[in-house]
Amino acid sequence: MTKNDLFLLLDSWDNLNWVKSNAEGYTGYIPLLMDIALNGTNRLSWRAAWIAEKINEKHPGILQPWINSITNSLNGMNHIGKKRQFLKLLCLYPISTEHYPFLLDYCLQILDTMSEPPANKAYSMQILYNISEYEPGLKEELLDIMEYLLETEQSAGTLAKARIIAGKLSKEVRRKG
Repeated sequence: MTKNDLFLLLDSWDNLNWVKSNAEGYTGYIPLLMDIALNGTNRLSWRAAWIAEKINEKHPGILQPWINSITNSLNGMNHIGKKRQFLKLLCLYPISTEHYPFLLDYCLQILDTMSEPPANKAYSMQILYNISEYEPGLKEELLDIMEYLLETEQSAGTLAKARIIAGKLSKEVRRKG
């Protein structure tokens, strides 16, 4: 399959559902899908990221080689759907310590942006929590942020994730202190 063939598949929702249900057969196309997802700026790049994530569900770990590239691509990303897919993937993989400062700032900015969708905020909270597992000094501050979100957020999805993360953090911070 060529890149153009893949573009044609990604161009139709009907094809996407077929590709999703047959994701097992597309593992060999991960490099091509990720090239489209990482380097494209249109809806096809989002759809490539979506298909790659669906393949990852069936083959956990298959996207590990692209995690640094996914992280690096977030800066300046405008497509909300592609951002959601990439944040979701970052929740599933260990993050290189060199990316901690960027992701801390990036995820905090998402939490502070009213127009960000609840899913992007939820994945950002999970990434922050995952980083705090390796940087325990962040847990108390992250708990404060979750408590703030619980007081100020309107979205049920964001509130639910903030409750879950705050619950985990409050147990961990208490245990430490």
